[in-house]
Amino acid sequence: MLLSCCTKFLTLKMIKNMASIPSAVLHASFTKKENKMFQVNTFGLFCLLVIFSIACCDTNSIQIVNSGSTNTAGYNINIERNGQTKYSVFRRFPIGGNPQEKTTQLEQNLRENLFANIEMAMPLSQYPVKHCMKSASFGYSLRVTYNEQTSPDLACPLSEEKLVNVNKFVRDIVAYLNIKTIGN
Repeated sequence: MLLSCCTKFLTLKMIKNMASIPSAVLHASFTKKENKMFQVNTFGLFCLLVIFSIACCDTNSIQIVNSGSTNTAGYNINIERNGQTKYSVFRRFPIGGNPQEKTTQLEQNLRENLFANIEMAMPLSQYPVKHCMKSASFGYSLRVTYNEQTSPDLACPLSEEKLVNVNKFVRDIVAYLNIKTIGN
């Protein structure tokens, strides 16, 4: 029934465009039942699209990435707003296979402080991209991604107070997860 209603609507729409028939004549050709059904189905489709859009735009997670260096391991941390945290440490000398992903529940105060400070620092695109001198052996980059925006390198000296606070909570989380980058 929906298909026939949509087909009828599209056919009438094409006729209207081609023959320049007044829209009142076209709408009169729909029965009241078909009009009502078309409105309900259109609203339902709109609701599904909104839900899908929200689900695709994951604004409830933070990703922290440490690139690692010649002498230090890197890591990737993904923190959901509910505290579910997944992380991997990328060894400097892989022993075969992919790094093992670990899962834990982050303490409420740590995650709330991190989310609050990142949200206060938004938009992350407002901060200039910084480049800084780094050791060839131990230089790494540390970036946070939230709401499709990535911070400048938090391993460089920071002058913006909001980024300094984000950096502090990122390091607290790394310590809480007991991530070691030396010797891996």
